[in-house]
Amino acid sequence: MSIFLLLLSTNAIASPELVSTRTLDSANAEFLGGNYEEAASQYQQLIDDGNVNSDLFYNLGNSLYKDERLGEAIASWRVAQWLQPRDGDISANLEMARGHTRDRIAISPHNPALFWRSSLSPYEQIWLSAIGVGLLGLGFLFLSRRRREGQDLPFSQVLPSVAIGVPSLILGLSGATQILDLDKKPSGVVVVEEVSVRSSGASGVVLYELHDGAELEILERSNGYMLVNITGLGSGWVPEVAVFEVDPRG
Repeated sequence: MSIFLLLLSTNAIASPELVSTRTLDSANAEFLGGNYEEAASQYQQLIDDGNVNSDLFYNLGNSLYKDERLGEAIASWRVAQWLQPRDGDISANLEMARGHTRDRIAISPHNPALFWRSSLSPYEQIWLSAIGVGLLGLGFLFLSRRRREGQDLPFSQVLPSVAIGVPSLILGLSGATQILDLDKKPSGVVVVEEVSVRSSGASGVVLYELHDGAELEILERSNGYMLVNITGLGSGWVPEVAVFEVDPRG
């Protein structure tokens, strides 16, 4: 409860940069005034205008949650976490909101072998990789010069290049994979009170029910329906309007 009061109080409003100050101030004022639906609408407008950053999605999630739109709030906070994975406020809000979902679907944590993903966004991984590769290039230029001058290259001089190059390549591949997975392995959140997962379209057999806030994989789209999957429950079809796709690209 203390986390809820802390993170969703008036002090929970973040201040994203590079957005229209007037519109952002208006959205913040609506939130502080308890007009959560209007606040959410204005935060969403800022995002639709191309201002994609974790603070806006965090504020949007706060407004949606206070407006009792649990699934949409979870989706917004998931985008915020993708953009800023080390933000403790976002993680705490997500944990709290997931505890209020009816289905209580287990969310797989990051692979322990990819531990850096809990601290670095995909874009940060790629930037660090670029810096590392740049340093690696400078190192090879230095070593090449030494070789042209006929000087020996002891392992102690080669080791720093290897120590920088290998992690840089791993970070770059990791970040690129996460970005590509937005299209290859999209995910979503149920944003209606209840939806039936069916074997096919509207006339298929009901396989199971999902409720507001349930998180799932999106496998396919066809004629206004999505083929979705939940580990342990299997796959089935739901109307597209029942699911909000989690996409940090806005």
